Amino acid sequence: MGQRDITGIILLDKPQGSTSNQALQRVRRLFGAAKAGHTGSLDPLATGLLPVCFGEATKIAGLLLGSAKAYETECRLGVVTDTDDAQGAVTVERPVPPLAPDAIVRALAELTGRIVQVPPVYSAIKRDGEPLYKLARRASRSRPRRARWRCGDSSWSSSGANRFACGWSAVRVPMCAAWSATSASASAAART
Repeated sequence: MGQRDITGIILLDKPQGSTSNQALQRVRRLFGAAKAGHTGSLDPLATGLLPVCFGEATKIAGLLLGSAKAYETECRLGVVTDTDDAQGAVTVERPVPPLAPDAIVRALAELTGRIVQVPPVYSAIKRDGEPLYKLARRASRSRPRRARWRCGDSSWSSSGANRFACGWSAVRVPMCAAWSATSASASAAART
């Protein structure tokens, strides 16, 4: 099948186990599209909607990349892995005391507003054009750079012993002088 000039945006439900680029390339081949791009990277473990732009629509991909996104995750409390995700080997396991719902709400409230985060080394965030998870698996000493985020309201629900699911919206904020040193320092201190 030859390549076609098609224009438009589709919402792809990215399956677990594939990178965003692998999913993009499959869809591009399926449609025989000459030009395609996606609007943000999802880690291979992540599933969810990945907007894929074709043809002239790729010109707005950058605008969509910087827009707010919503996330939902399930967390297992009291466990640390060597990759900071569910795929890694458990390196530390601690008992988790019973948590009152108001304690969870208070903890999630600290992740609302402007926060500074150092993403895990096993993430899809790119460093010098390559995803951090690839660098980490090659035992590279490359570390992620701090990132600033503006996070919206969060919600949560219990999903079993020491597990809960939470959802929130977030948008990455560029590092800039307008960011007050006070809020950055307070956020960093709250996260350590």
